[in-house]
Order: sequence, then C-alpha cells, then structure tokens
Amino acid sequence: MHVHVWEISGFVKLNRKYAIFLEKTIKQQFGSFRRFSKDCKVYRRTISRACQREGGGFIKMSSLFKFTDYLGLKRGRVEKHIEFFRDSRVGAYGRTYELNFPFIITPKAIRLVSHIVGDGSVYKDCIRYSQNDASYIKKLSEEVVNPLGELKIGVHYRDGMFKEQVFDIPMVLAKCVSKYLEISLGDYKRPIFLEKCLNLPRDFKVQVLAAFMVDEGHVPKKKISMSDRRIVERLCDIVDSLGYKRANIRFERYPQRYKGKIYYPEMYSFVLLGKGIRDFSNDLKRAVGRYGSSLNLWNKQGELENTVKSHNYIFLEKHEKAKNLRMNISSLARKEKVIQRSSIIRQFNANPDNIDFILKTLVNKHEISRIGHGVYSYDK
Repeated sequence: MHVHVWEISGFVKLNRKYAIFLEKTIKQQFGSFRRFSKDCKVYRRTISRACQREGGGFIKMSSLFKFTDYLGLKRGRVEKHIEFFRDSRVGAYGRTYELNFPFIITPKAIRLVSHIVGDGSVYKDCIRYSQNDASYIKKLSEEVVNPLGELKIGVHYRDGMFKEQVFDIPMVLAKCVSKYLEISLGDYKRPIFLEKCLNLPRDFKVQVLAAFMVDEGHVPKKKISMSDRRIVERLCDIVDSLGYKRANIRFERYPQRYKGKIYYPEMYSFVLLGKGIRDFSNDLKRAVGRYGSSLNLWNKQGELENTVKSHNYIFLEKHEKAKNLRMNISSLARKEKVIQRSSIIRQFNANPDNIDFILKTLVNKHEISRIGHGVYSYDK
C-alpha cells in the first residue's frame, strides 16, 4: 500500500550526494547544462537548481522526472534520493516535509484524511480542519509527514469571542491517499471516499470510524449523526464489515440556534449497540498498542472507556443468545409448519423454561398457534 512520488504533484529537493551525481552524469553525456536543456526540453535553470547550483534546489516534480527519464535513470532510484517535499516551491502553502518515498499508506494516514469528511473543508490550495481543539490532529500530522518546522494552528473568532481552532491538513498527505484510493481531493466530502475505504484492511476501517466518532459522535449515547444520509449509509457499511452490532439509521431533527434564530436541520443517525461499542473500544486499544496513542478517540477517549464500563455485558450476551434462539425457532416453524416442544428442547439443547417463554412470545406475536399439548403450528 504505497504511492510513488511521481504520481502526485509538488516540488522536491534531492539530497546533495545525488545532486552531484546528476551534475556529473549530465556533463559526461552532454558536455553542458545548456546542451542538455535543449535536448530534453527542460529549462537550464531548472536543471541547475536540481543539481543545487542555484535557487535552493526545489524543482517541480514533472520537470525532475522529465530530464531524469531522458538520462535513462530509473524512477525508483531517483525517488529514494528525494530529501524534502513541498506542496509549492514558495508561498504560504510551501511547508517543507522530510518524507520517504514511496509513501506508505498507514492507518494514521487514513485517520487523518477521514477527519476531512466531518469537520474538514476542501479548498483549491488547502484542506482545513476546524474543531474546538485541533492539537490532536496537529500531533498526528507531524507524526505522519515529519515537517521541518512546527505545524501551526489558527484561531477563528466571532464577535470578538473564540469560535474554533483551524488546522491545515498537509496537502501531500491528502494527495497520496487520494491517489491510492483513486479519488479526487473533492471526493473526501462525498460517499465515494467511504466506498473506497470499505475495501481497506480492518485496522484502517477502525480509524475511519474513530474519526467520525470524534467529529460527529456523541460517545455516551454511542451515536453518530450527520446531515448527509448517503455518507451515514456508507459509514454503516463499514461498521457492518467490522462486525459491530448497531441499530438502524434514524431520521431526526435537532433544534439549533444560529444568529439568534432557531432552526431544525435534518439529521441521520445510528447507534452502536452495547457489544458493538465494546468491540470498537477493543479494536482501538489494539491500534494504540500497535501504532501509538494518537489513534484513540483523543479528547473523547475517557467518555468511551466510561461508556464501555457502564454496560452489563453478561446480560447483553444472554439477551443475544435468547434472541438468536427465538429467530431459529421461528425459522424452524416456518419451514416445518408444525413443531413440538420436546423436539425443540432436544434439537437446540436449551433450557425448557427458556423454550416455554419463547414459544409463548411467538404465540403472542401471532407467528405460531398452539394446536395441542406441546404442539404448535405456523400461522403466517
């Protein structure tokens, strides 16, 4: 699971040793930069900059591989000598990262871009994440892209009061993941992103759900709510693929105040059931043990632990077994048309009192009728 540097756009700087090698190779084969520039159709100044003779060494990706291809150099070897990457050669978005290529897609990378769906905004030159506390995503970003300097967090104010913190998710990360998933940057806000994530390994899908729980979740209620039904449906597909028990999607309206007025936006939500939230918590613990503490629920981790502790899982497991037994007996009645209490007890090796309770429940639901002592017929 990786992306090569030539598959994305950006500006790169080679290490000094390879820059010297390029200069020697060009002069040996062509005599001068001027002649080589004319033959390969790349500006002489660009070639000179790549060899670190002027301008600091950062050049456009496409230009680098255009002239190294002309020299007959293998792209994989050139890639390994890239020392730094920038989204732009100069300017506000020209942050510098010390990355190794090919870039490996990890659960941390997927966790980062998954936050774009909920509280992220995609612009032409940047992807911005807004939250009350953006320090967690800043720390995770620094672990993934290894910036030369500290990444900055901005602050938004409204009417002179604190509104939220804002953080620019590194574009190089978003580009690499979108290339691997074969989507555009704008697709991070669309259901297709989650459709692509559905095919990822388990550890990756757990982090997708974790991002939604942080941004759009109410942990004590075990609920995730969003206004886009299609995104909620795709997220439920991921939950189902992980084997987490959940309730069906519900349509709700929540009163919200904006600029002094109350309105009721349409929301779609689903709830993780007791066993589902426990399994999710266990998977997160394994992820933290394997990849580090930045992959838990951040400021909501304490709420998750308290929610898991509050459930009586012995009762839940008994309830689940009883539910499955009732479904099996109902299915048997539908198939056989006539069933006997004694044969059901032997077939399912179940407690007679439990069987009596289930048979009574099915009678009350008009699924079966009692036609004799311990004999029942299917009604529907």
